[in-house]
Amino acid sequence: MIIATPIFACRPAGFLTERGAARHGFMRVQRRSERLTGTASELALRGAGLDDAVMTEFTNPGMPEYFGIRITSAEKDKLVGELDADQRHVNRGGHVHGGTLAAFGDDLGGTLAGLNVAAGFRTTTVESKINILRACLPGRLVGVSVPIHVGRRTIVLQTSIYRPDGKLAALMTQTQMVLPRDPAAQA
Repeated sequence: MIIATPIFACRPAGFLTERGAARHGFMRVQRRSERLTGTASELALRGAGLDDAVMTEFTNPGMPEYFGIRITSAEKDKLVGELDADQRHVNRGGHVHGGTLAAFGDDLGGTLAGLNVAAGFRTTTVESKINILRACLPGRLVGVSVPIHVGRRTIVLQTSIYRPDGKLAALMTQTQMVLPRDPAAQA
């Protein structure tokens, strides 16, 4: 079981200011008797047993940081994440934009697929379909991704996205292709 509490000085000195660490939500986590540090997403992924090379790729700040996506629980058979949707994530009508829901679902599904490949491999999305079942107002969205099929060449996942009131807002199905981590190995 992972217990996380916010702190401000959890990165190596000089990496981020105290204000920057707070803004990005860095956490200190105590897992059993060992202490781990990093963002909540990093800690959840590290708890899934990823090696350092894969952790570096999985915690690339890019789009997940830009959108504010956090991984709260990560195992090979289930991944849970959160997104605090605000005015940056809404359409002209004031509801959470369908593209935000798709990006959130794709990030969770892709991350889960990466947890299910052997060392030396990675995945990329080759097909994605989302059914938006209900409109969402801004607030905390929760996504739950589970594998439907885990094969040597493809992984099929389903991600359910829940509104702040707990109702199912969207259902995404995606296929991830398994690729060698080293592009030269494909030739």
